[in-house]
Amino acid sequence: MDDAALLAIWLRLLAVAGLVVLLAVILLWRVIRAVRRIERLAARALQVAQEIQDQTGAIWELQQTNRMAAQLRDAAQQVEQHATEVVSVLHEPQEPA
Repeated sequence: MDDAALLAIWLRLLAVAGLVVLLAVILLWRVIRAVRRIERLAARALQVAQEIQDQTGAIWELQQTNRMAAQLRDAAQQVEQHATEVVSVLHEPQEPA
């Protein structure tokens, strides 16, 4: 094999290696762009999730309000029952002593 043939093979291999490096750089650049896009979208999703949490806080408070209302209803029913008993006792005919 003479020097010219060896140089031709070496140049071809160098061109192939350059092409492989170029493709690797392009793929790496695309991966970096995709990661940055995912990062932006994740930040936006986190912001939206925070907004949802802020806007649905009233729902959790409403559940607490409903529990308190149920307790107040139960207490009012007990008061009504006792008041009815008192009224019925007061309206009973009194026997002379």
